[in-house]
Amino acid sequence: MTAVPGKVLLWIYAVVPIIGVVILADHFFFDRSLLAVLPKNPEELLFYAIIFNIPHVIASFLSLADADYLRFYGKKLYLGLPILLSAAAVLIYLAPLGALIAYIVFTMYHFRMQQAGTALFFIGKPPRLYMLWVWLSVATASILYAAVRHQSDIASYVPVHSLILSAGFLLVLFFALSYKLFFEIPSRPGRAYFAATASSIFGAFLFLIFGYPFFVIVAGRIIHDATAMLIYAIQAKNRAQVSQSNVLYRVLGHGNLIFVSFPIFAIGFAFALRSHVGAGATFFMLLGVSHYYIEGFVWKRGTIHRDHLPFAV
Repeated sequence: MTAVPGKVLLWIYAVVPIIGVVILADHFFFDRSLLAVLPKNPEELLFYAIIFNIPHVIASFLSLADADYLRFYGKKLYLGLPILLSAAAVLIYLAPLGALIAYIVFTMYHFRMQQAGTALFFIGKPPRLYMLWVWLSVATASILYAAVRHQSDIASYVPVHSLILSAGFLLVLFFALSYKLFFEIPSRPGRAYFAATASSIFGAFLFLIFGYPFFVIVAGRIIHDATAMLIYAIQAKNRAQVSQSNVLYRVLGHGNLIFVSFPIFAIGFAFALRSHVGAGATFFMLLGVSHYYIEGFVWKRGTIHRDHLPFAV
């Protein structure tokens, strides 16, 4: 089986210092000319909209076109998911602002748990207070995301500068805990990935302070989506080698072919979905909730997904 390459996962985080250099150059040498042409929302850029966000969500669902997987997860899919979506739909209808806040927190929980969970492949046994570190990152990221993406919805209740100050306070605690845990991790790869994961939070805060909210979203999305798509494609390749029970994998091919065709199919399907549905916020919010919920259990230790996902640290 093909292993997920740890070095590639680590190099994905290079996007943070690269964007940092771009921001510093624009700020100090180019009179913020780049900032003047950046859209407020990355989704306004066609390339970004085609490649990021929805494609990796679609890719996460493709593995479930498999009778063995559907039997394994059973009630979590057939019972748990409809209940969750029904509750989410009612919340969106009755309390749109509450639904938005819940969605922000759920989104950042999903982002940070992906990074924290992947970090454990490098770290091994987590140090004490690791989960406190994770939850501090979730809280900080949620506030930053709210300040960047939903100012018009939330500003009338909580001023944006208050959100930034709150994020800054949590970031001080996060830094202190990150410093402590860093020296409790025994391996070099573990410390490197832990530091990279922590740096994404610090980077997001600094990008916002410098006035580049566009890059707060872009950096987080690149890290999350690239990590996810790499893992999905390798898992699909390994699964297709040992079983033909996934009807989609029979079409997408075998070996290295599926490693390439898998993300292309996900991007194409997502583009077609966007073209058909348009910008229906409620639809894509419920799609995201489904994704976050399913991802919360399919990659846990002992699941059938993990049987075909070795890591090479």
